[in-house]
Amino acid sequence: MNTMAEPKDTTRRKGLLSHLRAIFSVIALLVFGLIWAYFLTGQMRSYKVISRSMSPTLEVGDFVLMVRDKSIRDLRGSIIVFDNPTKPGDALTKRVVAAEGDTVVLKDGFVYVNEKPEAHNGGKIVNVNDTKWKIGVDELFVMGDNRNESYDSIDTGPISRSLVKGVIVYRYWPSFRAGAIH
Repeated sequence: MNTMAEPKDTTRRKGLLSHLRAIFSVIALLVFGLIWAYFLTGQMRSYKVISRSMSPTLEVGDFVLMVRDKSIRDLRGSIIVFDNPTKPGDALTKRVVAAEGDTVVLKDGFVYVNEKPEAHNGGKIVNVNDTKWKIGVDELFVMGDNRNESYDSIDTGPISRSLVKGVIVYRYWPSFRAGAIH
């Protein structure tokens, strides 16, 4: 009697597994389709990191995903891709350290935002003069995490928010470093 019940249980399990695989496959296809649609519409783009200016957060050779999202109002702390204000056509990747209304002070090689040490301290910056910036309407102050190997707002001043292409959200290569970017 038990031998008759086992095949029914096995058949049920196989049927359940088959349904679960089908559901998983449909979900995977939907996710893949959504990501593909973002690429096709230009809402998502892949970039290869080619400089050490964002090290250790982003390393040379990393591949990252950028999402265009103009609805994000507060970009502080985000890593953005933007058009180089001094070389049109070149894209740069930096962290937003201050935004409209903030005051940035560079004193003795350290960065202060609204009189507080900058949150992503990239170490002491050498060979720079003490300076102060008041960030204007629709402006951002951007810096590389590797402060001494970065061409950023220390060199150019605040950038226009209109130069922003999008926000880096994910590193997908190398696979052992894959994950969300903060």
